[in-house]
Amino acid sequence: MKDLHTHILYDIDDGSNSLEESLEILKQASLNGVTDIVLTPHYVKGSKYSADNAQKKKLFNELKKWVDISSININIYLGNEVYITEDYLSLSKEISTINNSRYILIELPLNTKYNLIFESLNKLKKKNLIPIIAHPERYMAYYEDYDFFNNLRKIGCLLQGNIGSIYGNYGKKSKKMIIYMLENNMLDFLASDIHHSNNIIYDKDIKRDIFKIVKDKEVVEKLLNTNAEKVLNDIDIVEWSKNNE
Repeated sequence: MKDLHTHILYDIDDGSNSLEESLEILKQASLNGVTDIVLTPHYVKGSKYSADNAQKKKLFNELKKWVDISSININIYLGNEVYITEDYLSLSKEISTINNSRYILIELPLNTKYNLIFESLNKLKKKNLIPIIAHPERYMAYYEDYDFFNNLRKIGCLLQGNIGSIYGNYGKKSKKMIIYMLENNMLDFLASDIHHSNNIIYDKDIKRDIFKIVKDKEVVEKLLNTNAEKVLNDIDIVEWSKNNE
């Protein structure tokens, strides 16, 4: 598995609190077959979660050093989970795309609608960036509004669901949403969105449980590996659904 969304970069947001906790998460991930992990700390402009790229890179290099020292067999990369904003042009020194690619992980408000969503995302597109919308199943303001998410797809956004939603970790509504999205081929990635060592999800039989929903091994591979590998290597991802061809 290649995990595009985690909060393992320590002492920088609401995720891992220490180097030791980050190493424990990475160790458990590696033992359960995860080969690649992107560290995507929150970036919320004007908040305490606004470390710039220099700060993130310093912590990343320290963590990578200890991953090597600890002989943890896993590749780590740097990114951000960027809270949607009207002004991306001023943030070039603040926010990181995933592994310096064109792909950028974007978070929407969880419980309220944001009227400038399409305008903001189109600004990213004009900068030749490809938005990946984090955990669409968790946005209760758009609960069961599948047309909204299909419209995001039509302007070139990709969707990343949280694995935990399949197991009900974010409530019944999020579980219902992600199952529908999986059944209807609306997602491009599944990721952990892991924050702490006490909520590790990698030890579940993730491939089996996704297959029970999508009934297609190739789709499972796409969600957990193939598309993520393309992101890490800055390769275009094929059209998300035959229904939109």
